[in-house]
Amino acid sequence: MAVKYNTNMNPPTLIVLRGLPGSGKTTVANLLSCIPGAVAVSADSYPGRYDIDVTNGIVYNHTEGTKALDWCEQQTAYFLRRRVPCVIVDNTFISRESVEKYETLALIHNYRFMVLKVEGKFKSVHNVPDDFIQQCREKYEPWE
Repeated sequence: MAVKYNTNMNPPTLIVLRGLPGSGKTTVANLLSCIPGAVAVSADSYPGRYDIDVTNGIVYNHTEGTKALDWCEQQTAYFLRRRVPCVIVDNTFISRESVEKYETLALIHNYRFMVLKVEGKFKSVHNVPDDFIQQCREKYEPWE
């Protein structure tokens, strides 16, 4: 089955959602992905990102982080090559370098590039441990 995208978004747009775990990035990505022709990509969707623990249920596996981020970048590049009109990437993007990779992808594929900082303060729906969130907070680099 062929997938058809709404091609009215001109120029096509790559939207990067950045923020700490628990800020609401996944919620915003889910809302934006309702735009006709939009797809959402997240390292959280990487197979192996979560483990099943008998005591704690589903737990976040941060040891798979690098693989998950590489996979997310590859998925994003795939959608850009396919000329999907709106690609939304939902990751923490702690470092400037991590954002710049996606800015480069947007330039290569002639996409408009937008960075949206999500700053809500919720409990992480991905069960990210508090100590890991604190590490992210300490390393967070401004983009603006």
